[in-house]
Amino acid sequence: MKQQIKTMNERGDVLEIALQDENAMDPDLIAAIRHDDYCLDPIDNANGTLAYRYGKKVPVAHFLKHYVFESGEGYDFLIELLEKAIAVNRSKPVLLDLDWIYIERDGTGLAFVVVPLKLDYWLYRKEDCLAFVRALAATFQTAHDYEVTGYLHALLHSEEFSIPNLVLGLKALRRQYHPKKWYDRWSKKRSDGFLAREEVGGYFVEPAPVLRREDKILHTQIIGALDQDAPYLQDENGTRFDLLFESMVVGRAMTCEIALDEPNISLKHARITKDGDRCYIQDLKSSNGTFLNDKRVQRKMRLRPGMRVVFADHVFRFYERPL
Repeated sequence: MKQQIKTMNERGDVLEIALQDENAMDPDLIAAIRHDDYCLDPIDNANGTLAYRYGKKVPVAHFLKHYVFESGEGYDFLIELLEKAIAVNRSKPVLLDLDWIYIERDGTGLAFVVVPLKLDYWLYRKEDCLAFVRALAATFQTAHDYEVTGYLHALLHSEEFSIPNLVLGLKALRRQYHPKKWYDRWSKKRSDGFLAREEVGGYFVEPAPVLRREDKILHTQIIGALDQDAPYLQDENGTRFDLLFESMVVGRAMTCEIALDEPNISLKHARITKDGDRCYIQDLKSSNGTFLNDKRVQRKMRLRPGMRVVFADHVFRFYERPL
């Protein structure tokens, strides 16, 4: 489904999504989205562009980055997240990505972004679900229930992998590691889902202009002419991307400083930063990985001249000075 998205941009508390082809949109789905309590309401749609206001909610990726689950909490959170995703996606195309699922800062009020696409454009492939669970496994933090992360990784390599099977497995694992006590039948349980012990910090987005690809290329060429000594990436076809700024994002989104319009590249795939005369690279939880000299980038790593840099399967070389 992500292949149908041209750009995604956050402005203030509004997420804007532009489609590759406005004819792929199904207007009849918009009413169904607005009547679903688990969906963000589209507030505008014109010329293949949709807008969603998420207010004070934060992305689930942000929540997971700043919250460490205590004993049993992680099970409650994951099962609720996955069951609601399944329920919404039965009849509507959910954007299954931790960056685009929103939640209150206290872990309540899950809200999914649903892109109203015609049926032919949104039936999930197994790879989409694998990427989602892979991201969950990478960001889930716990002080006690380490078996959860192990189970997520194990299921990713199983032929029985599916989101419903993941829910069933987590429930079975919870029964094993957190069996009910005899007195639980009289204890009061929350009926409205997971609630965090404390709120995570806020989420702020600096507005950024959306550039057309032609504008971006022209902008790079003009500034590049002013800095002939800038480090750069060069692919096997000789295409060169000058590293002109202190921070540059590599990805499929048109707002990225290095835009690679390929389906196996994530919208925001990796980030390259400059610190003085040194350059560093880090992966942004991409679906297909970032590699440095055939080693997967798991943390921020320094780039050195001649290093082989691979985004998914797109190969570049890093150079500090022009050849």
